[in-house]
Amino acid sequence: MFDEQIRELEKALISWFIASHSRASSDTKKNTIQVTRDLTNQELKDRTKQYTDRLTDAAKGEWVDKATNVVKDITKAFS
Repeated sequence: MFDEQIRELEKALISWFIASHSRASSDTKKNTIQVTRDLTNQELKDRTKQYTDRLTDAAKGEWVDKATNVVKDITKAFS
């Protein structure tokens, strides 16, 4: 009976250590993905603004406004 309790305790400890390590790895991966996603979204917004500013400076007309709006809408869809 005492051996069985020790065995159960060992199993519980092993499970606890493995689960905590696995959870920590999972949390680290989630945080890394979130930071990468945030940086990518910010870069997309910055580049879109640069593109629309250059387009607005280079060309004039109603089609430029429509094109700029389309680019902004697509950027929002990706964000």
